[in-house]
Amino acid sequence: MLDKLKLEDIPEQFRDLAEVIGLDAYRKLIRYAGGMSIYIPVEYRVTRNVRDRILRETFSGDYKSFSKAYRISEGHLRRIIMKKILKGRSKEVKITAPIGSAEYGRLVKELYSDVVSETKVLDDDLYESICRYDEIVADISRLKLEKDKIEHTLMGVMKESETAFVKERKVTWKKSSRSSFDSKRLREEDPELYERYCRVVSSRLFKIK
Repeated sequence: MLDKLKLEDIPEQFRDLAEVIGLDAYRKLIRYAGGMSIYIPVEYRVTRNVRDRILRETFSGDYKSFSKAYRISEGHLRRIIMKKILKGRSKEVKITAPIGSAEYGRLVKELYSDVVSETKVLDDDLYESICRYDEIVADISRLKLEKDKIEHTLMGVMKESETAFVKERKVTWKKSSRSSFDSKRLREEDPELYERYCRVVSSRLFKIK
């Protein structure tokens, strides 16, 4: 029956889509997703990778003008460009920053931001390090609990007071306020605008079991 479908046969409330994409595509869409509720992303969402590719291919080194032309922050532009550089050097690059430093952590995460479906068996020598890691995590949890107890005790005796003194030590518990962006409301009221400015951030989660 679908092969014989004409534009005038389509109920009026469904006709707009057929007029936009054409009858052949409309028939394919019905065969594939008929009866389903599907989400069609805004143009920006599906062309972001195109934008990033063009940026990497045409980037001249001028972060300021390129970030302005593409309406992204300089920091985001640097991440897009850096991803290409690190990908091309991932096999040969050697991180010179000290292990444990913030710089080493940032570089190793950027360098190996992608994953492959393979499992590695590491040297047995690292087992001792993992055991020590467990001890450190336990110590951090214990110390955090102790720290929280001290803070809560001081808060309980300060009550509404903003400032207190214990000998020469000054303790403050000040009220602060901040403005927050209601992204949930924006998504409900203007999903197209939300999708345009929403940035998906992906990262790798590190765990030891």
